[in-house]
Amino acid sequence: MRVESLKLFVLLACLFAVAGSLHAQTYRPTPDSEPEPDAAAVAAKQAAIKARREAEEKALGLVPPSHALARSIVLPGWGQFVIKQRVQGSVFLVGTAGLLTGWWVSRTDFRDAYDNGYLVAVEAYGLNSDEAEAEYAIANERFKICQTFLFSALGVWGFSLLDAYIDANIYNAERRAEQVIEQGRELRKFQVNWDDSVPSLSMNFAF
Repeated sequence: MRVESLKLFVLLACLFAVAGSLHAQTYRPTPDSEPEPDAAAVAAKQAAIKARREAEEKALGLVPPSHALARSIVLPGWGQFVIKQRVQGSVFLVGTAGLLTGWWVSRTDFRDAYDNGYLVAVEAYGLNSDEAEAEYAIANERFKICQTFLFSALGVWGFSLLDAYIDANIYNAERRAEQVIEQGRELRKFQVNWDDSVPSLSMNFAF
């Protein structure tokens, strides 16, 4: 009977030990006991990380997409020139400039047809006269041409912004890929020889 009681006691003790381990928690400092980080040290660390990243990007010739986008906002095609896409940049620059020139010329023609044609016909023949309607039709056609040039220029300009942003990301990815390939080539120059009892390091210049 004592042996059975002892076994029961040991079994209960083991169960309590297992249950206690399941509910055990490691030390977690309270907000009062947790040391506050040094703001100056944190700021210095962040500045060092940022400077190292900028130095790496500059060494690789990376172009932040936001910079390419901002340049294309100022001048169509400028963002493409930054990422070495001179043909596309020239197309966007010349295309936008040509469309804006067409808008300005057609706008001048529209104002001439409206002011010196339609308004003069209204004063001379009346608002609902055939002459006024004919001059209005001419002015309206020139207005449509003017708007076509304007919205086409804005469309090309807007597409140049999107193209500069996307191509800047692609350009950066290609530059990083080239870096990885170059590092792989550098690693191939070194070869460890395990044939002998003592490993030796040799250089392999095969590409």
